Amino acid sequence: VDAGSLVSGGLDFDGVDDDLDLPQVITSIDSASSFVVAKSDTTSSTRTSLSLSRNAPNAARFYTTIMVGGSFYFGYGPSTTAVSLGAANTDRHLFAGIADASTAEGFIDGVSGGSIASSSGYSPQSGGIGSVNGTTTWSGQIQEIIVYNSDQSANRAAIESNINTKYSIY
Repeated sequence: VDAGSLVSGGLDFDGVDDDLDLPQVITSIDSASSFVVAKSDTTSSTRTSLSLSRNAPNAARFYTTIMVGGSFYFGYGPSTTAVSLGAANTDRHLFAGIADASTAEGFIDGVSGGSIASSSGYSPQSGGIGSVNGTTTWSGQIQEIIVYNSDQSANRAAIESNINTKYSIY
């Protein structure tokens, strides 16, 4: 409930200072999977819906998703913009990021944006849900987050299908 009205779009982040602490749920970015249902209220600025590991000090970022310069990305390893997921918009999307020992791949609405060679490591942070270490805060709604401390490539399509059945995203 927000100001007496029911909010049905999920958790609503203001893009200024809203985020939720996420405990360490992965042990390395080369064996992790995440699925996020989110809707952005804007297509500008740099904003993150889920950060499992931050950049500093060892280039071990895992961001599902990050919006930079009007586009959505899967931020991974040494690059904030590792995998392009297309132009940012204000529609609800299902974002996924999956990494194993050799590759990391980003998805939007069940479609791959591409892959990058895997990196290893983990960088602790504050925030995590709706921000990266309290910065790049999300502006919009986040409805669902699922995180695995393992490669879920073999199950990705089934997981995404189950989520899409609930939210009718695509």
